[in-house]
Amino acid sequence: MQRYAGAVSSLPGVSDAILQGHAPMGRDHPTASFVYRYADMKGMRETKVEVEIGDSSFIPFYKMQLVSGGDVYQGENIVPVVINETYARMLGFKDPKRAAGSQLLYRENGLWYTVSGVVKDYHQSSFHETIRPLIIITWLSDAKSVAVRLGVRGDAAKTRSAAVRRVRLTGVMRIEAMGGLSGRKNPRALPIAPAAVPCTFLACPFTRGRP
Repeated sequence: MQRYAGAVSSLPGVSDAILQGHAPMGRDHPTASFVYRYADMKGMRETKVEVEIGDSSFIPFYKMQLVSGGDVYQGENIVPVVINETYARMLGFKDPKRAAGSQLLYRENGLWYTVSGVVKDYHQSSFHETIRPLIIITWLSDAKSVAVRLGVRGDAAKTRSAAVRRVRLTGVMRIEAMGGLSGRKNPRALPIAPAAVPCTFLACPFTRGRP
């Protein structure tokens, strides 16, 4: 999949392509339970959260805003992870920025993950639904799709269509054109004939979910 993303990123009309689990906004996000160990060592809290799979390119690709700390590190099962403000508040942090450095245990593999940063909340599905707790993690072996950003100039419609055709020829199953994920409702879909790999197609930047 990583080689496929690299091949797509080199196509004319494509400015960037990254490996991901799912697009940030949608209804197919997997969930997992993580255990938080309180700093005073007097208790733990287990929470089911939505999981976003991506490497260090995921946050800058979607132009997400880190409110504290840093990004995830690229690689498989690397310890640092990023959580959203909602998850940080659920862990008891009145100021989500203070969640950086917290420890989270994933029981399935027995690994402790360190919260390297906190990302500003955004809507994962409908703009009318409550924002849910979220973790961004580098489980790249479970990445299921490629996100594509088009770089179009001049006659945007023609150039974009040509770029979509090129991506389709590489084996893309579906391409979704998305506007900002908050602030403006601007999702639209481009139906593509079934092929091999799901792909998210971006013509506009990501925007955050709360002012």
